[in-house]
Amino acid sequence: MVGDRQYALDNNILIVAAAGNEGTLISALGQASTEFDNIITVGASDNNNRAAYSSYGGGLDILAPTSLTPTAEPSTTATKQGTSIAAAFVTNTISQMWAANPSLNRQQIKNILLKTATDIDVPSWDERTGYGILNPELAIATATETIPAIPVLAATKHWTKPLIDADA
Repeated sequence: MVGDRQYALDNNILIVAAAGNEGTLISALGQASTEFDNIITVGASDNNNRAAYSSYGGGLDILAPTSLTPTAEPSTTATKQGTSIAAAFVTNTISQMWAANPSLNRQQIKNILLKTATDIDVPSWDERTGYGILNPELAIATATETIPAIPVLAATKHWTKPLIDADA
């Protein structure tokens, strides 16, 4: 896991984790977003609230819709739901944000995603709803308008040969 996390950090990758469907405190993986800034833990929303089955806790970052009527199986009317579906919605939004502005770094993407969420329940972040419910349209629009962070590199020169004395 440590090597995978370092690879993700080195390559500007965000990891999206499902909070779980137990309706209790999230797992250790879900809580990892409290320790690692390149992980986003996603819970499920239902009718502008946290879905009752969606796990919650200190690592919960955002909620997303969970109901998805299957299109591959037209003969069934059953809907699929769960925090894995919610995580897929967040992943899709992140990919569209990066497509709109590929120069954004992972921290900018995460910050935009969380800042544009529709806050519900307790103002700002809370352990039951995170920063709120995913607002994909606003997140993508904000990413499009955001100026990429420019990394500050230390200016160093490595001379391959000594400088010539001007008096020589």
